[in-house]
Amino acid sequence: MAVALSWAVPLMAHAAPDECANGLQSYMVGDYAKALKTFEAAAKKNDGCAQFQLGMMHMYGRGTKKDDAKAREWFKKSAASGFEKAQMQLSQTNP
Repeated sequence: MAVALSWAVPLMAHAAPDECANGLQSYMVGDYAKALKTFEAAAKKNDGCAQFQLGMMHMYGRGTKKDDAKAREWFKKSAASGFEKAQMQLSQTNP
């Protein structure tokens, strides 16, 4: 849980509409299924925060199957929308 909080809590300040913040709240209480649905809905609206969170969920296998390729796809989408945390994440991971 410490890993989750280290990347989730600082992002609340960057959340666009409340959807990403709501997803983070669900994630932090362990309701990964609800968080996943919330992030997916927001990601469809090009919410960089939600796209980043989906990448993290796929990277760690929380609420979904662990899938590094999907995680990277979400990080790329998030980075393209200008979300700085995604840009940093991409620079720290292998292609």
